[in-house]
This record gives sequence, C-alpha cells and structure tokens, in this order.
Amino acid sequence: MSLPNTVSVINSHSIRSLLPSASFVGCGDLLFQRISSHSDQCEPGTLFVAVAGRKYDGHNYIQEAVSRGACGVLTSVPLAGIDVPQCIVSDVRRCYSWICQYLAGQPANSLDVLGITGTNGKTTIAWMLRSILKAASKKTGLLGTIEYDDSVAAPREATMTTPDANVIADWFVRMVRQNASHAVMEVSSHALEQKRIAGISLRSAIISNISHDHLDYHGDMKSYMLAKSMIQDYCSADADFIINGDDPLIQEAIKMRCCRLEPISVGFSDQNQFRISILNRQLVTVVLYYLPIQTAWNCLSLCPASITL
Repeated sequence: MSLPNTVSVINSHSIRSLLPSASFVGCGDLLFQRISSHSDQCEPGTLFVAVAGRKYDGHNYIQEAVSRGACGVLTSVPLAGIDVPQCIVSDVRRCYSWICQYLAGQPANSLDVLGITGTNGKTTIAWMLRSILKAASKKTGLLGTIEYDDSVAAPREATMTTPDANVIADWFVRMVRQNASHAVMEVSSHALEQKRIAGISLRSAIISNISHDHLDYHGDMKSYMLAKSMIQDYCSADADFIINGDDPLIQEAIKMRCCRLEPISVGFSDQNQFRISILNRQLVTVVLYYLPIQTAWNCLSLCPASITL
C-alpha cells in the first residue's frame, strides 16, 4: 500500500466527508491537513483537538493553537469566543484516533496487530510474542513500556506504555515501510479509556489479569475493570480474544461489557480451554521456584495467540 512520508500530509481533507454526522459552527465544512491534540504542535492547516484530561484541559489551549495557525477545532460542544471554525462530534477522542490512522494511510490495515492489556504481564507477553514471531520469520514491530521497535531499525526508548494516537500511527507507518507483517502492542487502561487505539483492528487481544491498580485515575475498581474490558471493542470479527480463565475479575469485567467474542481461556483450572498442568513433583519445585504463577500464565497465554498467527 502507498503511505505518506509522515503522519502529517500536504493534501487537504474534508471533515464532513470523513465524519458525516458531525455538525459545524462558523462553516459548512472544515478543510485541514494535519491533526494534533497539542497546541504547541499546531501550524497552519492543523485541526486542533480540544479534550479535557485529568491534569490539563485542552480547551484552555485553544487560543494558543489558533495563534500558531490552527485552522479549526474538533470539540464535543460549541464553544464561544473562538475565531476559527468548529467541528462538533459526540466522541472527540475516538474521532481523533481514527483520523490519525486515516491521515497516516491506515497502516494498521497492513499489519496483524496483537494487543495486550492487564495489570501485570503486558511487557513480558509482548516481548515473548515478538520473539516467537521473529523466530517464525515474521517481521514484527513492538510498542510498549520499554521501547518502540519498527522491526528493523534500532528501537527507541518508550515515552509511555501506549503512546498518543498520532505517535501510534507514525510507528505503524514505520513498521509497514520496513515490510513488517505483525505489530505487538501493550495497551494500558488509560489508553483504552482514552480510545487511543480507535481505528485499529486487533487480530488478537489478551487480558493477562486484573488487580487493584490505577484507582487514582479510574476512581474505583468497577471503572478500572470496564476500562480493561474495552480492548474487545477493537477486535476484528474473527479475532482471538484470550483471557486468564482463572481470574474472576476478568470474568466479571467481560460480563459487565457483554462480550461479543467467545473468549479463549488459559489457566490452571479444568474449565479452561488451554490448561497449565504440573506434570510431576519435581516439576512442581522447578515451576514454583523459577516461574511464579503469573509468569507461568504469561508464557502459556502465548500458545493460542501463536497458533493462529
């Protein structure tokens, strides 16, 4: 497929054609060349995305974005005192992430993307999956807590577990240019709630476990569980949805979200489709000494993921 040189492109794009259900203030359509949620990255032709975060509210930076040349604002409500056209959508974050993928040439469509979420185990699973795929002669990129890797060039140190949608799109472009066939990515609960992977269709998704964490961000355990279960929203119709079958919180989260995919369960208990079995007493000692239960599950979760790839 043909991809632009960068995520930002020189051609103008019509918001009305991309988002037919959007409404407008100050115009009948909005033409733009690039998109950003950071005011200091705006320049002429940039559509500025105004979203409210936990620490910063993008609405407070609209004037700065306009002063730098932003041609319009993507927002969820009409705003007073704004001198540039406004595009009103119901879900700003989802639209932003989707547009990032679109402007990049939809590179995710040229990759088999595997997403891993969970309180613990994301990095371990991601690195092992990349290793397995590379051993099978499949060029594989990675986005995760430690590094970003396009499958060929020297990896770069990661700035966050799951980066901004624009950064994700840029790295997927790099992977496609390197002729990678697969991309493995860690997907944090923050990223899922903020819909950073909208526009990406996952070939496989894994939930490793859910335990008490990030409640300072999510507020309560139910909200955190729901955020983790959102990963299934980004799965393709025939995706493999792999879960820790021994984790009751995962089971509860899936029920709360009305899972549309039949999960593939991995675990120690008999009801799992892929069972972790201890064969003899000598192996018990080895497993308990070298492999904590979560690590053993991390390893075994790779079986259904690898078989289908």
